[in-house]
Amino acid sequence: MIKFLEDFILGVATSSYQIEGAVNEDGRTHSIWDTFSKTEGKTYKGHTGDVACDHYHRYKEDVKIMKEIGVKAYRFSIAWPRIFPEEGKYNPKGMDIYKRLIDELLKRDIMPVATIYHWDLPMWAYNKGGGWLNRESVKWYVEYATKLFEELGDLIPLWITHNEPWCSSILGYGTGEHVPGHKDWREALIAAHHILLSHGEAVKVFRDMNLKEAKIGITLNLTPTYPASEKEEDKLAAKNIDGFSNRWFLVQYLEGIIQRI
Repeated sequence: MIKFLEDFILGVATSSYQIEGAVNEDGRTHSIWDTFSKTEGKTYKGHTGDVACDHYHRYKEDVKIMKEIGVKAYRFSIAWPRIFPEEGKYNPKGMDIYKRLIDELLKRDIMPVATIYHWDLPMWAYNKGGGWLNRESVKWYVEYATKLFEELGDLIPLWITHNEPWCSSILGYGTGEHVPGHKDWREALIAAHHILLSHGEAVKVFRDMNLKEAKIGITLNLTPTYPASEKEEDKLAAKNIDGFSNRWFLVQYLEGIIQRI
């Protein structure tokens, strides 16, 4: 019989655009996914996140269900366009929904775990030089993350800076499958670099703020790779896909850790 360790946390996870809905409420402006999902041919049958699961309005019901099924932690992402609907303009009303959600989770003894960025870059940021292609995106992200730490830092014990930066950069700027739909490998690597750089800068701020026992990390979607045979071309192919999917993100991430030790 396989047993979980005693400190294993059984949880569930969502992302803001996939679940919240209420895309035009309480000061929220559009994200790049709002625009992308309304572009013909980009989503299945033109589906959007305008309503989604209506979590924005039904979060109490959702948390009640989590408690009933034995969930110990809930990882949700925060919608950047709710917090900073314009460059440099903080929207307190956009923060309120997350404070209410956290209160509900804590009432039911469910650990709140926050993802700072799960792909919904504000359109204003994309309109300024392509979003993650612009090095200023690091500054914008750190400003956003800092505000989250200030407002929610005493309530959230676990933080994720970015969810799957491979998707945001490679699928978004390289293959074009995800928003913003670019197909340029040079852009993909620039975006990946800036995303990982923003992670490192946000972690510095987080540590400087000394938020009790809170911890912070990143979610990487890694892909184990093995050569199909002992042939040199198969070994090279495995090495290349490992670099493409894993090492680019692990090496930059680990270098950031080493620099801070």
